[in-house]
Amino acid sequence: MTDAISFFDTILLLLLFLSSFFAMLRGFTRETLSILSWFIAAMASFIAYTNDQSRSFASSVLQPDWLAYSLLVGIVFVVALITSAFISSKISKLVLKSNIGILDRIFGICFGFIRGYLIIMLLFIGMTWLFEPNEPDWLSKSIFYDHLESSKEKIYSYLPENPSEIMDNINFENLEEKLNFNNLEIPTN
Repeated sequence: MTDAISFFDTILLLLLFLSSFFAMLRGFTRETLSILSWFIAAMASFIAYTNDQSRSFASSVLQPDWLAYSLLVGIVFVVALITSAFISSKISKLVLKSNIGILDRIFGICFGFIRGYLIIMLLFIGMTWLFEPNEPDWLSKSIFYDHLESSKEKIYSYLPENPSEIMDNINFENLEEKLNFNNLEIPTN
């Protein structure tokens, strides 16, 4: 490790700054609702795919089945994402214009910093895995290397030691049965 800031260090600092800056502009509410929008869109497309009625409708409109199902999932995902993003945008604008707008931006900076740090950690883990065992000097001599390495070890300590064993223990045959939304009863008032 050296005391000079390298090009790699500059990229890391720039990534942290840009993530924090854009999160400040958008605000914490919009950032979190944006993530929620993606989750809602994924769940909507998953439910559409697992629902027998929507799959049979898609199959009746288009053949082969794989194409019908792909379009079903894609269209539901895009429509749900656009709809939830529109609602999120309206809510976020209301929050930013309110008295707590500055607080929303401050929390946005914190959110952006954490997001930037997580992106950096993912990149660092990927690079150390890719270049293992001979890491290039620009990586190993980074002023942030020791901190990133200790964070990587901390992340590894939370991961299971043998993920393939966990995957082997999952009973995928019963998974579709457990995730079946076809018999889901929606209460009507």
